[in-house]
Amino acid sequence: MELLQTIIHYYQGEAKHGLLAVAIGILLLSTGILLWKTPLMKTLSWPLLLIGLVAGIGGATTHYRATREAVKKVALYNKDKLTFLQQETTKVENIHKSWPRTFLTWGALGLVGLILALRNLSSPGIGIMTIALTIIMMAFELYSKQFNEAYYRKIKAYTTLPLQEIAIPQIDFSKPTLIPTNNNHQTKN
Repeated sequence: MELLQTIIHYYQGEAKHGLLAVAIGILLLSTGILLWKTPLMKTLSWPLLLIGLVAGIGGATTHYRATREAVKKVALYNKDKLTFLQQETTKVENIHKSWPRTFLTWGALGLVGLILALRNLSSPGIGIMTIALTIIMMAFELYSKQFNEAYYRKIKAYTTLPLQEIAIPQIDFSKPTLIPTNNNHQTKN
């Protein structure tokens, strides 16, 4: 039952993480639109609009997928624990392989921000805004990575033996089953 609670907690956390990204996206988009209407701040709106759009779409996708996956994963776990553990381990390992690309992408965007800030020293705002938003998004991704790794450790704890060696008894509940007990002991007087 503990593993089932871990699964539910993980997918609920992923869905909430997606909603948080949507909220951040809406906030950034709203701020970008407000700054767009201000002539002196118009250039600051570009990073807000771009990163707000990425956060909003990414968050909505994450929320939608995590919500759908939770139902499927719990059903698979209840039906076939071994298959669940195999699939979930592979899934999480693939997510781990994507982290370097994710951080490299955000790092490249931060570098673009630095270049923009240094190229136009009289108006470095767009570059500074890009750097600041990149740092925020990298922190968001770092939290996501740590959350994912904690789940992975819990899943791996259940797969310490090779999956083929984990014995799960198949019981036919339609037939009576005798359960051996130690109640047949004799006492000496």
